[in-house]
Amino acid sequence: LGFRIRYRELIYDGLRSFTMKNINNPSAKWSELISVYAIRNLSESSLTRYELDNLEKHRRYEVRMSVYNAVGEGPPSSPQEVFVGEAVPTAPPQNVAIQSSTATQLDVTWEPPPLEAQNGDIQGYKIHFWKFKHKNETQKVKTLFLPENGVKLKNLTGYTSYLISVSAFNAAGDGPLSSAIKGQTQQAAPSAPRSIRFSELTTTSVNVSWEPPAFPNGILEGYRLIYEPCTPVDGVSKIVTVDVKGNSPLWMKLKDLAEGMTYRFRIRAKTFTYGPELEANITTGPGEGTPGPPGEPFISRYSSAITIHWSSGDPGKGPITRYVIEARPSDEGLWDILIKDIPKEVT
Repeated sequence: LGFRIRYRELIYDGLRSFTMKNINNPSAKWSELISVYAIRNLSESSLTRYELDNLEKHRRYEVRMSVYNAVGEGPPSSPQEVFVGEAVPTAPPQNVAIQSSTATQLDVTWEPPPLEAQNGDIQGYKIHFWKFKHKNETQKVKTLFLPENGVKLKNLTGYTSYLISVSAFNAAGDGPLSSAIKGQTQQAAPSAPRSIRFSELTTTSVNVSWEPPAFPNGILEGYRLIYEPCTPVDGVSKIVTVDVKGNSPLWMKLKDLAEGMTYRFRIRAKTFTYGPELEANITTGPGEGTPGPPGEPFISRYSSAITIHWSSGDPGKGPITRYVIEARPSDEGLWDILIKDIPKEVT
């Protein structure tokens, strides 16, 4: 019991070369152009796999198989066609390296797979890259259809780590990927702070707070807050600029504002350079629906203290929740909050 493999080259596959056939019969008017089968006899009945070697590269072959025993040979299988060409590379590109070029570009270089592992002519490379820890959402592939040894990955996110892996391919397909290596883009300007909020608004002061940018694109060194009245105050348009360090609280109390004036606030974050501004307006003074002023206070003086009495005023559109006492050293000084969060029951 055994197997018999018949195979032959299919000469109609492309006009890669000419084959000469001699016809010795002068009266012949036709001839069958077909190559003779080569035969391999396999006497081991337990075989399930066999490698046909010494075939011509870049050729198409027809293969049939039959089984034989002591009585004879059975019918052959249906012919199967196979192209003998290049095999996929069996090793990845070597010495993959990354150079950070700009905030949005990484330069990747490599060397071809070892010659004995190329298994044909390298036609190009595929560069797989993705954000660190976000492979499923961000993976992309850039294909080079030339056997070059470098590529510039552009339009990346600033100050972001990427993992990069490279594979070579030939006519047979893709080879294995190289081990992923990490590179990081340089810092870029941050995006704008996410919001500006105003609180504890009085006729002359306000608390301003903000949220950090959604995309820092680097190490935040601080913020620049600029505010100015939308119309001149006493003929003067005063612009105030405040620089806030990166480790400072993200809020600031601003005093000495003009009563009933609308101010424009602009804030932007900074890495090695400033990003775009976020802008918002606020008008000093009681807002719509806020309570009116308390009644005229009555003050009792003692040697080292004073007692203040007052009556509730108009509660506005909601119940009074607390009182705030402001004080200043003289008629020319600035008002400052002396006591806040006084319970509403206290008078």
